[in-house]
Amino acid sequence: MLLDAPLGTYLGWNITAGGDPRPSLEERYADHAGYVAAVRKAAANAVAQGFLLQKDADALIAAADASNVLK
Repeated sequence: MLLDAPLGTYLGWNITAGGDPRPSLEERYADHAGYVAAVRKAAANAVAQGFLLQKDADALIAAADASNVLK
């Protein structure tokens, strides 16, 4: 999930010198609905591959929908 619908860097250090070349949240998801859609897609993929139970996917999607990301 964190890989397929990231909100930031999950490393304790910066691997790039200078500016960060990764797209911003607005560029990546456009808006809150886009972020929720990305989480929904990532969760469905994880369920399909057997890495996540559907009830846990539903909880992650609900948390993304309730979040303030790009609101």
